[in-house]
Amino acid sequence: MSICIVTDSCADLPEEFVSRYNISVAPFLSIFEDKTYRDGVDITPQQFYEKLARSNYIPTTGMVTPGYFSEMFAGLLRKYDTVIALIFDSKLSGAYNSAVTAAKNFPEDAVAVVDTKGATLGQGLTVIKAACMADQGATKEEILKEANRMVDDIRYAIVLGSLDYLHKGGRLSSSQRIVGNVLNIKPIMGLDDGTPYIMERARGMKRAYRFVVDYIKSFDTSLEGKTIGLSYTNAVKEGNELERIIKENFHPAEIVKSQAGAAIGTHVGPQTIGVYFER
Repeated sequence: MSICIVTDSCADLPEEFVSRYNISVAPFLSIFEDKTYRDGVDITPQQFYEKLARSNYIPTTGMVTPGYFSEMFAGLLRKYDTVIALIFDSKLSGAYNSAVTAAKNFPEDAVAVVDTKGATLGQGLTVIKAACMADQGATKEEILKEANRMVDDIRYAIVLGSLDYLHKGGRLSSSQRIVGNVLNIKPIMGLDDGTPYIMERARGMKRAYRFVVDYIKSFDTSLEGKTIGLSYTNAVKEGNELERIIKENFHPAEIVKSQAGAAIGTHVGPQTIGVYFER
């Protein structure tokens, strides 16, 4: 049985994995000033952050619609027996419900939709594993079982470089933003069953790095021989430093690294980095 893996652009997949495993990626929309861009198609991550730096406009995002997913699934099912769609966190977007709605247009066993309850490379690691299994001939049931296990086991530590985007999103008052920026506060965000929460407010990047290391160690699990994810917005220097620290402390077999696209960057802002691992 041939199986195609589908995801959306919030997974922030490196192109090498998309190409290697023929992963189909449905783009979110980035609405910037008077133009609409398809995330990763019409606008690259670097172009997005360059526009963000030049503009006072607050961009917004648009989810993938049921119609888009339905057309995508129909095209793929002409080439494959089954589609498995691993979609962005249902608590943060309606894209999962769009995919579920679209799947109802096809035979019951043709399309399986999974809520990854995650984002960026936390979602992406699950997609890559599913695509690798499909490439190696795993069954639909085997892939879904592993994907659901990873959904439960993947943990997030996302260091927000600025409080400005929490403020713009209505999650922080103006006074909290000003005081926090003066004190160089770096909120560190996790995801609990798909719900984002702030688990630490570190003063400066050095303390943020230290918290991330301690947080990973708190699970008392070895990352040696495992694959972890590391994403960054336009914080290339900080991303490289976090990569060095992770390698030095945990010796993973592989670090999948990518620059977050417009859909994720809109909500977390520039100067943000994140690490994703299985507990």
